[in-house]
Amino acid sequence: MSYKCKYRPIRYKRISQYYKRRTHRGIDLAAPIGTPVYATCDGTVVAAKYGAWDSSYGKMVAIYHGGGDYTNHAHLSKIKVRVGQKVKAGQLIGLCGSTGHSTGPHVHFEVHKGRKWNRVNPWSYLKTAPYVGTEKPNKPSSGYKVNKTYKLTEDMNIRIAPKTSAAKVGVNKWTADAQKHVRNGMLKKGTKVTCKDVIKNSDGSIWLRTPSGYICAVGSSGKVFIK
Repeated sequence: MSYKCKYRPIRYKRISQYYKRRTHRGIDLAAPIGTPVYATCDGTVVAAKYGAWDSSYGKMVAIYHGGGDYTNHAHLSKIKVRVGQKVKAGQLIGLCGSTGHSTGPHVHFEVHKGRKWNRVNPWSYLKTAPYVGTEKPNKPSSGYKVNKTYKLTEDMNIRIAPKTSAAKVGVNKWTADAQKHVRNGMLKKGTKVTCKDVIKNSDGSIWLRTPSGYICAVGSSGKVFIK
């Protein structure tokens, strides 16, 4: 295992100082005192006290992520973890402060790559990472295959197009889907349907084209209607 940044360590208001190879080997994320600070990646806490690596850091938490990679979170007001504790990405590890050599409340965040004190630019890891709790949910993959048969988990309307506004009414016939009578464009819960095509809409919903028409397999909220 090695370091992969899953979350930003804090919901900061601004970057008060960027990484400079010779003079500032981390990035300063300015935020009010008491703002939660989180682990950016899974790992094990290896330092959790005032000046554990250097007194200038004040209250600090360092986490080992494997492969010689560490992260360091300095100038905290409170520490919420202990040495030897295993933490998950997004887990609370402390609160923002201004302890040690600090001119204002912020978190000084470092990435040590390959070995301790080989500090690299953290921004290359942080810039694409979300804040904790704001990550976008993964849209469901279809998982459906053409010519395979599935079963409805509840009563479902048949549509003339892959959208809920495309009502298909007045249907009154036996269908090849289930050998079951269909009334007013609806198939009953438990009906088996054969997939002839899979359509993914921009809202995240997934529709199956069946011999009777289009049926919603996964709603935009992620709810599954066909298994």
